[in-house]
Amino acid sequence: MTTPIDPNAPLDLLVVGASLDGLQQALAAKALGRTVRLVDEAPQPGGRTRTMRSEGFVCELGPFALAHDEWQERTRLLRSPPPFAQLLDSARTGLVFDGTKALPTAVEGDPVSGHGGLEDLITAYRRELGSTAGSPVLQLGRAVTALEPDASGVTATLGGEVETQVRAREVLLCVPVDRAAKLCAPLDHTLSTMAGNLRQLPTALCFLGYWTSAASEAALRGYGALALDGGASGVVEVILCTNAFPRRAVPGKTLVRVELVSAAAAGDDVAIAASAERALRTIFGFDHAPLFRRVHRGHVWVADGARMECEVRLRAMAALQTRIRWH
Repeated sequence: MTTPIDPNAPLDLLVVGASLDGLQQALAAKALGRTVRLVDEAPQPGGRTRTMRSEGFVCELGPFALAHDEWQERTRLLRSPPPFAQLLDSARTGLVFDGTKALPTAVEGDPVSGHGGLEDLITAYRRELGSTAGSPVLQLGRAVTALEPDASGVTATLGGEVETQVRAREVLLCVPVDRAAKLCAPLDHTLSTMAGNLRQLPTALCFLGYWTSAASEAALRGYGALALDGGASGVVEVILCTNAFPRRAVPGKTLVRVELVSAAAAGDDVAIAASAERALRTIFGFDHAPLFRRVHRGHVWVADGARMECEVRLRAMAALQTRIRWH
């Protein structure tokens, strides 16, 4: 059964995807007095930006921090922006590891985060989006399954127990390239082929927690390490979370986040944790058994010709007067 929205009162803007970009774009439209709705098939907003708490540790499952300039840009429209935590002095320098040696380097961008993690930013957006035209701006658990543009706007079909159609003058896609390509494939059939050719590599974030000790304080110094060994180790970077910001673990505990990619991220949790612990031994000379292990899996798109072609065609949607844009 389909329940259409009154076609005589379309939204000014429908934003698809409640990532940080989607949240910011929806709030910007609302600040201009536009009627806007933001939908996402996930049960929580934020996209990759998520904060998990477990056993006294605060784990960022996406970006660990934002550069200070980006934080300022992300919060400029918020009436009550969350306070930010600045990088601790203990993390103003880090290491660059080339596969053989680790060399000191300055940490760039003046990283900041919320006092409770980056989820503070998501919570602030969710609170201030509120409602528009009598309906909540943010609607979760609703996947857009089809987009049908015409001369005056776009009809979007939302899946769910009761299929719903939403009419908007414009649609903004703040979703990954594969999702955007599938939604726009009926408008550009080449996108369907390109989306099928997209390739991705597995990634994993491994969180290791330790009792704080003289050994950990002596070995685990600075912000962390960026691995520039050509992918030989499968390690992208190591972040010493409790060195960077306060409240990333309860007193007496130390938290480390190791990001791995490709084969190092493709095994089971035991193998991934073993790779992460090996990175600490190799880079920092730290060889102690953790009291806490958590693995969070993801992927990254391969920056090849298929992805480039998809992105070019998606950005061309606006020029084709479809009233659909990809951000």
